[in-house]
Amino acid sequence: MELGGSDHKDVVTVDEQRAVGADRREPIAFRLQIGVTGHRDAVGSADLFEGLDVRLGEIFALVENTKQTPVRFAILSALAEGADRFVVEAARRLRTHDEVELHAVLPFEEQEYVRDFPEQRSRDQFADLLASATTRSCVASSEDARAESYERAGRYVVDHSDVVIALWNGRPSAGRGGTAEIVDYARKRGVPVVVVTTTRSGCREGPVDSAPGNRDVGGVPELRPSAYDALQRIDEYNARAPVGDRQKRELDLLTARLRRGLSGSPSYRSYRALADWALPHFMRADSLALKWQRRHSWVVAALYVLAALAVTVVALQSQFFPKHPRVVLAEVVLMVALVAIYHYGARVDMNDRWLGYRSLAEAFRSALFMAATGTPPRSQREPSVVLGHVDDPWYQRAFSEAWARRPNCEPEEQDADQLGRFLRDAWIAEQIRYHREAAARFCRSRVRLTAVVFTLFGTTIVAGVLHTFDVSDVFGAGGSRWLVFFAIAFPGFGAALTGIRDQRRYRVHENRSKRTAERLERLQRELESHSELSSVQRLAAETQALLEAENRDWSGVIEFQNLELVI
Repeated sequence: MELGGSDHKDVVTVDEQRAVGADRREPIAFRLQIGVTGHRDAVGSADLFEGLDVRLGEIFALVENTKQTPVRFAILSALAEGADRFVVEAARRLRTHDEVELHAVLPFEEQEYVRDFPEQRSRDQFADLLASATTRSCVASSEDARAESYERAGRYVVDHSDVVIALWNGRPSAGRGGTAEIVDYARKRGVPVVVVTTTRSGCREGPVDSAPGNRDVGGVPELRPSAYDALQRIDEYNARAPVGDRQKRELDLLTARLRRGLSGSPSYRSYRALADWALPHFMRADSLALKWQRRHSWVVAALYVLAALAVTVVALQSQFFPKHPRVVLAEVVLMVALVAIYHYGARVDMNDRWLGYRSLAEAFRSALFMAATGTPPRSQREPSVVLGHVDDPWYQRAFSEAWARRPNCEPEEQDADQLGRFLRDAWIAEQIRYHREAAARFCRSRVRLTAVVFTLFGTTIVAGVLHTFDVSDVFGAGGSRWLVFFAIAFPGFGAALTGIRDQRRYRVHENRSKRTAERLERLQRELESHSELSSVQRLAAETQALLEAENRDWSGVIEFQNLELVI
């Protein structure tokens, strides 16, 4: 979805422009998520701690800070005795607390979980670690048996990890949810596993270094490509670049409406802090989305037009330069250029960049209004969702990281009426206007391209009929050659324009924008009749859900607009 700029008469003071107008956007960090699994009775020997330090150091070295992007590390641990705590202690020994966060993944509620730690010293250590955790999640269901709860927690750790470190003796699990099962689950999910060989207290059998499939012992595997891709995309986003006039106009409009709608609220400073956080992020993501959208559009158009020009060169040579076959070399040049442009577009993943930055921009646009009303976005309803899922796209990880560091804002009941007007004027009304204009624009583009295609089609038929009945003599000596040339060249250009029209899915986007505008108008009318904070929050959540669904529909269409080699 594009966000169109608009003319407006709101006056923005110099102080307002300085407050938000500059790119005060904090860089989004890349978070490498390290899951922990292992034996609760692992022997804490000097060899184990030495090996653990080495393996963790190798994991930390997999990604490093760039000029634009800080790298943070998150340890996902159930905080059970033994392996879970050993890894947390080692990570904090190797890195500062600012660099390493702890995310507790508990198999039970805290009161129930501590029953598994019989010694008071162990309970105190658990309480201290839990208090220092950035987030805590209880993942068990009330219907789960105890073993099932441990298995669920282990799988949750794997599902939210870029790499898993396992303190394991290499032997099969003694029960459900054991270390061997979690290691096997991680490998089946394609999550890299780093094994630190350990012995178990009271176990007569030693570790199996050469256990079948235990290929990760003694080395750190490469991360999944998606993790490196996320780092590359976030780093590209963080790099400074000029912000376009359209984003500046949108910034001025939102800033003026924020001041006009909420300046009388005692919480205005909190709302301004949210704007300072969200709007620079939105401006950058929107600017990058437009950049890659334009490149994608130009490349697609170039592929179709170059193919049509290649056909035109052949027609030109056959009709006007039959004794000069080297003219056909121009066709070769055009085809080589076509292939080169196609490979460029495929290599830089223009489609993926466009889709990703647009999704990120829409997330930050909604985030301002959701945070102002105290309503978390749908994807952030649980605190633990700050942790990226192993299958999350890079832009979801980027937004979750930024959302976790937003300014705190707690709206009060007395702000409800002002918040409702702010949502109606600055969010819903603007989205209605955009989608109405977008639907009209898609319709115009589709109609104009279709008219040109029919004109070319009709001209081709006329040229063919005239040539068939030898009417070409009325056009002079070369009339016949021109008619044949038109009959060959025009269908090529007609096919090119048809390909461009169909590839851009004008009708699909037109209908989607019409439906979205109609649904937003319903929400706008409902919001006008409610002034309670709870109602404003509910309608904000419904608006965000509607826009999120629209963005998913849009993404589903764009995802299939990958480049095609037109020959």
